[in-house]
Amino acid sequence: MTTVEIARQLGVRYLLDGNVRIDGSAVRITVTLLDGLTGGQLWAHVFTSNFDGLFALQEEIAREVAPRINTRIDAFEIHSGLSGAPKSGDSY
Repeated sequence: MTTVEIARQLGVRYLLDGNVRIDGSAVRITVTLLDGLTGGQLWAHVFTSNFDGLFALQEEIAREVAPRINTRIDAFEIHSGLSGAPKSGDSY
C-alpha cells in the first residue's frame, strides 16, 4: 500500500512513519512526517543510541518529534493556503 492509500484509508492528511535498525548494541531510529495527499516527505530526523540508553532515546524522540511535527504541519498548511488562488471571490 502506498502512503496516499494508507492516509486515505485512515482518513488523515499526515502520516508519521518510522523504522528501527539495530547493529550490535547500536540502535538507529528514523522518523519521517509524510504528506498523505502526495506521499511527499515533509520532515525527517534520525536518532541514534545504544541499548543501554533506550529509555533516554525514547524521551528524546518524544521531546523532539511532537513540537517539530506541529511546526512543520503549520508551515505546510500556511504555505499551501497561500500558494493557490481561492476557489471563489468570497474567500477574500
